[in-house]
Amino acid sequence: MDEGMGMIADSLLIAAALSAAIYCIVLSRKLNRFSNHSDGIGLEIKALSDQVQALNETLEKTLQSVDSSSESLARNLEKGEAAKKSLELLLASLHDLPGDNPDKERAEPVFARRAPDATSRAERG
Repeated sequence: MDEGMGMIADSLLIAAALSAAIYCIVLSRKLNRFSNHSDGIGLEIKALSDQVQALNETLEKTLQSVDSSSESLARNLEKGEAAKKSLELLLASLHDLPGDNPDKERAEPVFARRAPDATSRAERG
């Protein structure tokens, strides 16, 4: 019996070794086809890597541009706030000017008043 069991174990071991050899051959062929593709997977990976690097560079440039634009916008906003305060002060001082009818001046701004026409002068005179 020992001899029969040894033969079975040996045949199973040979079958396992042959199966492993066939698996390695098939895997080797697949790897060769994969790496020696007509376009080459390596070339595609390199192209994708180059595109990722270009996108990263573009992103960095865009972020720098956004930072400079943000700083410029902040400066312009500060200037606008200063101009607003100045205009508010000027407007407040306009309300303090003496006039015949203060309500009329508030209702009709100074820049909206019209100068007399030549026709109205001719009618007067």
